[in-house]
Amino acid sequence: MPRLSVGPAQLADCGAIAAIAAACSLENLNSADAPHLGFLVGARDEQGYQDAIAAGHTLLVCRSRGVVIGFLHAYSLARSTDSEMRTVAETITSGTAYLIKQVAVDPERRRGGAASLLYDRFIESVDPLPVLAGVVADPPNLPSIRHHRAHGFAVGGQYIGSDGYPRLLFMILGASKDNTVELRNLIEQYSVAVNLYLHEDRTNWVKMNNFFYVTAGLLAVVGIILPEFMSGVVAAPASAKFALGSLLSLGLVSSALFFIALRSGIFYLNARKEAARKLENRIIALGGSTILGPRAMPSAPRILRRSPTTKVMVLLPLIVGLVWLSAGVLISSTLLHPIFRAP
Repeated sequence: MPRLSVGPAQLADCGAIAAIAAACSLENLNSADAPHLGFLVGARDEQGYQDAIAAGHTLLVCRSRGVVIGFLHAYSLARSTDSEMRTVAETITSGTAYLIKQVAVDPERRRGGAASLLYDRFIESVDPLPVLAGVVADPPNLPSIRHHRAHGFAVGGQYIGSDGYPRLLFMILGASKDNTVELRNLIEQYSVAVNLYLHEDRTNWVKMNNFFYVTAGLLAVVGIILPEFMSGVVAAPASAKFALGSLLSLGLVSSALFFIALRSGIFYLNARKEAARKLENRIIALGGSTILGPRAMPSAPRILRRSPTTKVMVLLPLIVGLVWLSAGVLISSTLLHPIFRAP
């Protein structure tokens, strides 16, 4: 096997780099084969890669007998113009990080170790800083996903790239960094964050139970008074009319109050979950696993990955309140109807 070497790209190499990028571009591959072969998006022309070198980006090439057979294009996270990716990345990294934008190997020279050598040399050159890589998830770039996992990368988040492709954000920390103290502190904070999340969740269910108790109690009393009221709308005792009106008003007010309480509770619940998720992303970067959020079940149906329970909890008091209001309007209309007025 010919010996491979890795070094900085020269301006004269950009033509070969652009040719490799074009050969691996998703646009030039069969859509059915691309997920299994591996692909690249956002390929540049020769001038584009020359501009990247001039802008101070890292552009490494892998050579075999002097011929460029692969390349890696990377730059610091601060240079990225993809705002959504940066938002996700900043929840994972606490400082400077590097982003691998592209890596590609001549299709005729794949599985020869070129991509691994490019990655090893680049990660070594920026150690101990974190390294990120966005991998297209739809269509899934399966070889790239396997490559990153094999090199110790973990999925730290998901985002929609500025080009419209959904991506998995893989990341790895520098091998020489001692993360023992940071990991211990993060786990302690994560434990507190999860306990606060559970507290908010239990509190919301207590509110929901109390709402059911109050609503059931009011309905029970309405069920006692309503027959007397319906026995003769006009002839019904004034006390029955007053009691029924008061109960309907109480039902409407209680529904409104529980709606506000549950809506606020869900807001705080999501805030607690987001805080725990950010800490989890930092722990993932240190070798942990995904527990919270839709990433914990990537193959599950969308409805299962994001539970509608919280929306139901907020909407239920609103719906019951509308029922109380409708009942009040209906009874008021009945009392004012000419056929029910006293002669």
